[in-house]
Amino acid sequence: MTASHEGRYESLGAAGCFGCHGGSDEVEVFLAAATPLPADHYVGGDASTHEIDGPRAECITCHPVAQE
Repeated sequence: MTASHEGRYESLGAAGCFGCHGGSDEVEVFLAAATPLPADHYVGGDASTHEIDGPRAECITCHPVAQE
């Protein structure tokens, strides 16, 4: 992780994670170094929706952020 993740989820929610690890037609190339969300994290298992599946929006449940 090159960016600081501390407090990001708490202040921005899933949108803060999606901003780098999700994608859209505009940001996929720019953030190519960030590990992308797997397809099963998107509605209907389809990354092209760019919509996080409801329960998957609780990112820190499975992906805790180490305190810096």
